[in-house]
Amino acid sequence: MNISVVIPCYNESEKIVDLIELIHSLTVLSEQYNLHLDFILVENGCTDDTFDKFEIEALTHLSCCQIQTLHISQNIGYGYGVKSGLMKVRDRNVCILPADGKYGSKDIIDSIALFSSTGSQGILVKGMRTGRNDPLIIRILSFIYTQVVNLFTGMRMRDVNGLPKIFFNGFSPNEIDLMSNSACFDATLLFLWFRKGGCTTEFPVKFTQNLEGQASWSGKRTVTTIKMFQELVRATLRIRKRL
Repeated sequence: MNISVVIPCYNESEKIVDLIELIHSLTVLSEQYNLHLDFILVENGCTDDTFDKFEIEALTHLSCCQIQTLHISQNIGYGYGVKSGLMKVRDRNVCILPADGKYGSKDIIDSIALFSSTGSQGILVKGMRTGRNDPLIIRILSFIYTQVVNLFTGMRMRDVNGLPKIFFNGFSPNEIDLMSNSACFDATLLFLWFRKGGCTTEFPVKFTQNLEGQASWSGKRTVTTIKMFQELVRATLRIRKRL
């Protein structure tokens, strides 16, 4: 099975080595499962030297990998970057991955293999984060967010933002446009899939994060959270109106 792996990148200069190692490891592991992976890195309006470093490292370490880059001039949001990648790989099997190396290659390949084994274009396989060591306040917020998404959409997800997400990208350009440009993208993708009658399977993946200090609540985080929930309401209403 052929899978296009979409990886949105925004100012990931310090994580380039980890990203290179992940892509190389996925390519090697994929051969054991009779999978063929090609990678699309979305430069999501980076303001640092993420892609300069990547191109230098890739020449040495990723000669055996099929990699394309998609450059976006301005960072509009996480969702916009992923949507741009989805537009490039319409009518193909696709896997959405983060660029920050928080998921292990073996878990990612196992989830892709599960998708491959279903043999159905109506199944979306997604990660469900386990073994989380990110700050408690982040885990609480993630739990609340998932419950709110379930309440608004009628879905029964255990981890809305868990990655990877693997599916057949049969979405039309208009449908892709309905998805959020912001951090609510994952919720709107799942809701759109749900509204179109697709099934979703959650697959446990280990999630780790290199912690630097302790996260704390702040006025800025409060404003960001309020805006996120406002966008969630707008996006789900937009999808309900269209489908």
